[in-house]
Amino acid sequence: MLRNKTRMALRILAVLNDQKRMKLEDVAEQCGVCLSYIEQVVALLKPTNVIDGKRGPNGGYIINQSILDRMKLGDLDLACYPDDIESHFEDESVLLFDVSELNVGDMISYYRGT
Repeated sequence: MLRNKTRMALRILAVLNDQKRMKLEDVAEQCGVCLSYIEQVVALLKPTNVIDGKRGPNGGYIINQSILDRMKLGDLDLACYPDDIESHFEDESVLLFDVSELNVGDMISYYRGT
């Protein structure tokens, strides 16, 4: 089972996938959640470099495909919950063991429909 922020990160990546630069307001609208929650999750994704943000009139966010192609679901979960790193090796390890090695890019096609 995926945790909420990880699931939302997948939805954000699904919206941004195959898109030109997109403003977070548009991402929030397509995901059906408030802008502040999208901003929180995007802030967690930035250090992974899986998304690239640009300011200005032609600004917005876009996926860094080369990073996305190498990113595993476990990496995404760690990015979304950086303070819970111990839980990945204790209680959560049972839940994450089967899915942590799944490629994030492969999961995006599933989240495009949700």
